[in-house]
Amino acid sequence: IDSVAIAAREQSQAVEEQQVAKYAMSFHRRVAPVLDSFDFSHYEETGAVPPLAREAIAIVVTRAVLDGSGFSDLTDALYSCSSRGLLTVHGGDVELTPLGAAYHAPFAEADRSFQKIRSEER
Repeated sequence: IDSVAIAAREQSQAVEEQQVAKYAMSFHRRVAPVLDSFDFSHYEETGAVPPLAREAIAIVVTRAVLDGSGFSDLTDALYSCSSRGLLTVHGGDVELTPLGAAYHAPFAEADRSFQKIRSEER
């Protein structure tokens, strides 16, 4: 990692910390819409959450959903989750890490998952 990337990351984190103070929201509350988009329905049985395509998350986590969160866009929210070890992004796929799944599972709102929203559209 070069010094420009490190400086950019540090600047992004500093801005994010200012935004958290400004919006008076916990980090978890700010990223909950991203984490809620995953299907936790079999988590207790399997200990895993299926990955999602980034485009699927974008259907659930719109700009309006992110308003007030301090994130500039979905990419910013995904980066914040990734930098904290909650998820990984592989090309167009996003996968919760075991830490991310355990972190959010007790709070997951099934009505906000991509699968639930997609099934209601049909």
